[in-house]
Amino acid sequence: MIEKITTIFLLLITLNGHSQTDPGFVFDSTSLDQKTEKGHKHGYWVSYLSQEMKPCKEEKAYFYGYELYDQGERVQKFYYERFKKRCKLETNIKGDTTIKPILLNGTFEWYKKNGRIAAREIYKNGRPFFIKSFKFSRKNPGVLVFSENLYYDKLYSDKVGTFYYERHSKGKVIYQGFFRKRDRGWKVYRNPIAYPKSK
Repeated sequence: MIEKITTIFLLLITLNGHSQTDPGFVFDSTSLDQKTEKGHKHGYWVSYLSQEMKPCKEEKAYFYGYELYDQGERVQKFYYERFKKRCKLETNIKGDTTIKPILLNGTFEWYKKNGRIAAREIYKNGRPFFIKSFKFSRKNPGVLVFSENLYYDKLYSDKVGTFYYERHSKGKVIYQGFFRKRDRGWKVYRNPIAYPKSK
């Protein structure tokens, strides 16, 4: 997803937004897999993933999490980027892993052959919480020259499915905004209130 977001965001202008915090990433599991009167998916739906974090069918699932729909439109989706095929996946998932599938609840990190981290994804209760991509200097491999950060716990005006995005270059924030995924593209939110500074 990071690479897709980068391509789209390069076409957008700098944005300001007003964030709220998603209260605990807790929701009523009895409301899963619901449809509207018109038959459209709405709310959270179970999504299955392989051990490599690829979307798959339930019978082949190692993990499971939740995707969000809004009147039939998917606004949070699990992706599997091509670069991950060339990386080693490490995770801190603990507990009884003999019972499959396992709820996404922990940190996943992808490392390149040179040992440098390429991406970090943190999930809480089956939902994305924080995603970060890394790009290091070719001349100085220990120097981080570019990164992207997606904060799913920071919402735009309490709107479920929105997230806060930052792009960093050479230690400086060069882009910020609030977004929401749609089947037809990205919803961009504008607000004159200053956005929060990253810690």
